[in-house]
Amino acid sequence: MLILMELGLRRSPVSGAKTVKTVLMRVQWSGHLAMLALAVAIVNPPSRAQTRTLTFDAGDEDEVVTVSFDPAKISEAKLRQLILFSPFIVSYFNYLPARDFLAVGSIQGEVVDKSFMAQPLELCIANDPAYSRCEENGIDGPNFLRNAKANLEKSRRGLKWLQNLDYPKQLQPVVKFLLDGLAFSLWIEERRFKYYSTWDENVLKEAHDGIDPAQLCPDIFRKLETANSKEEKYSTVRFDWANCIGAGNHKLGLYPYPISSWNAFLQAYGITEHFEMKGPPD
Repeated sequence: MLILMELGLRRSPVSGAKTVKTVLMRVQWSGHLAMLALAVAIVNPPSRAQTRTLTFDAGDEDEVVTVSFDPAKISEAKLRQLILFSPFIVSYFNYLPARDFLAVGSIQGEVVDKSFMAQPLELCIANDPAYSRCEENGIDGPNFLRNAKANLEKSRRGLKWLQNLDYPKQLQPVVKFLLDGLAFSLWIEERRFKYYSTWDENVLKEAHDGIDPAQLCPDIFRKLETANSKEEKYSTVRFDWANCIGAGNHKLGLYPYPISSWNAFLQAYGITEHFEMKGPPD
């Protein structure tokens, strides 16, 4: 098409000859360019999938998780974020300096379980400026409620992060399961904080999401009525009341971690995950 258009513009024999020469030069240059492009293609063949490997190890723990992935399918930054939802990432998660909630998990045979939990009111890290005088953090300590409030604020921040997280559709069941657990445990810590601030048993009896503590745990409230000290009331609420409420949350208890959804995510993005339990040193 280029030759016909170029010749059609020239009518004189002389100019036509020049035109033919020009066209031939263009054709020759086109051939050279084609050869050059072929040479470049040979020197630089299409890049193949490049697999990278990341290892997640808490250091002094027994659990090591290794993942291999293709950066063309998922970026390392995104994988480092989403791997926190892995049922095997527990100790590593709890060692992260910027985490705002806790991970708990268990492996029983082939059944793997994991949950996210709010920071307990009692947590106090001496070198963390959010806390004060951790050496005196008992229920009668001058800064117990202040430190407990700091834990609530961290857990709320973590819950908000999880609610606003962008994640692949395959992980929706996983995120919902972990989100529900975190929200429920945060509610328990908030009830405890309000009780320790007022010592009013009614705050522990408020119904929540289909759970009626007064009907579910009558023995616990009778125990509170006969308690002789704040320390005894504190311990009863921290352990007995919290455990009774947790056991009564059938919505969470009936559904273990959705491992099939996690595996679907790994498959969709071509990720391989290897979990290893490091035995004790020889």
